[in-house]
Amino acid sequence: MPTLVDGELVVTESAAIINYLASKVADRQLKPVDGTPLRAKYDEMCFFLLCELEQPLWTAAKHKFALAEEYRVPEILTKTVAHEFHRAQTALLLLLEKRQFAVGDSFTMADIILTHTINWAQKFEFDVEEKLLKYRDRTIERPAYARAQQKIAASS
Repeated sequence: MPTLVDGELVVTESAAIINYLASKVADRQLKPVDGTPLRAKYDEMCFFLLCELEQPLWTAAKHKFALAEEYRVPEILTKTVAHEFHRAQTALLLLLEKRQFAVGDSFTMADIILTHTINWAQKFEFDVEEKLLKYRDRTIERPAYARAQQKIAASS
């Protein structure tokens, strides 16, 4: 479970963590300003990614290994999750049309959520559209991504 500890604060939801971190470095504009149309589009994308695109992946994880065996439903793995992921992926491609990043033309924390979700989908052997793989490749080619990976490796 992702967990952020900042002094007395403990936050365990990944979207809450990234929004908190974005707020701490507001000058980097990783989250649009509250009350703006761009912020509404940012929230729309983040909620879509977590509720629609990521959900079939989490359902697959639960029914493959996270739930006790007596609560797993094999039919969910063979019928439902691939269908749900495909539907969400199709809708996502429409949302991303003519955008360089998840929300408009600048990198935001929504891109971190989307890149992570694409990686997770590949790891779980879901069919990921080529356009999304190319998007992911662009985001992980960013120098900031390489620096973050170095920090993760150093702390392991």
